[in-house]
Amino acid sequence: MFKQLSGEQRRELILNGNLYKAVTFLAWPVMIQSTMMILVGAVDMMMVGHLGSDAVGAVGMARQAIQIIGISIMAVGIGSTATIARYYGDKDIKGAINATGQALYFFVIFASANTLIGLLFSEGIMHLLGAEGDLLLLGSKYLTIFFAGLIFFLGNFTLRSIFQGTGDTKTPT
Repeated sequence: MFKQLSGEQRRELILNGNLYKAVTFLAWPVMIQSTMMILVGAVDMMMVGHLGSDAVGAVGMARQAIQIIGISIMAVGIGSTATIARYYGDKDIKGAINATGQALYFFVIFASANTLIGLLFSEGIMHLLGAEGDLLLLGSKYLTIFFAGLIFFLGNFTLRSIFQGTGDTKTPT
């Protein structure tokens, strides 16, 4: 059931196979990925917990801004996955390639803009969230580090969405 399947075998399972098996086949890697992403936030808090309440508060506030970016890219990723899946399911490879190109184009624009804004305005973002004093200083440092690596986070998410659109939920993990 969980063995490696070729692209055509995955397609056949998804389109004509047992619905329970198809959903399970597609869902278990996604559930593992989601759990790992949640653990990143929890590990951040555990590591920062030893640094005091200001550090915990700063990370908590900064993660609110991070959530907005995450939700935005998730919305686009879900749309990309659905669009690519539709073309792939119809065996319209040209359409799937075009949708993939659009997803990658959006990723480059979104990642570049958000990285630039985040690196330049981390302190302003924290101020908008209501941070003052040490919370402002610590939170803006945390956001600066996050935004410096944002392209990798968004790139992973975009590629994962593209692979999932073809029924491959394991490759990008």
